[in-house]
This record gives sequence, C-alpha cells and structure tokens, in this order.
Amino acid sequence: MPLFRGELGVAALHMLFSIITLGLWQIIVAFLYNRQYMTRMFMTGWVLADSEGNNEMAAQRLGVVLPKRGRK
Repeated sequence: MPLFRGELGVAALHMLFSIITLGLWQIIVAFLYNRQYMTRMFMTGWVLADSEGNNEMAAQRLGVVLPKRGRK
C-alpha cells in the first residue's frame, strides 16, 4: 500500500479519469500530482527539513510561505 501514500480515494479518481480519457489524463496529472500532494502535506502540518537555502527555494517553487524561525 505505500505506493498510494494513503490516498486511495485520489487513486480511484485518477483511475476513473484515465478510463474516461483513454489514458490522456495520465499525461496531464504527471505535471500536477506532486504539487497537489505537497500542498496537502503542508496543510496537515508537514514542514520542510533541509538546509535553509533549499527550504526557501522549495517554498518559492511550491508557492508556500515558510514560518519565520527565531535566531539564537
């Protein structure tokens, strides 16, 4: 089950769209799914955990705002 990342409902919806569009949906969703998945992860409390520079670059590309961290 780890292939679906706990999103069986989304997988079923994608399968339905793939059947209706004769597979064309898979070409479209290849460009959209990862961004949608990351947005859902951020909404449930996930945070970026890389270097500060990489986090800022990823946040900019994903269109999210990182919380300000206090400096010691």
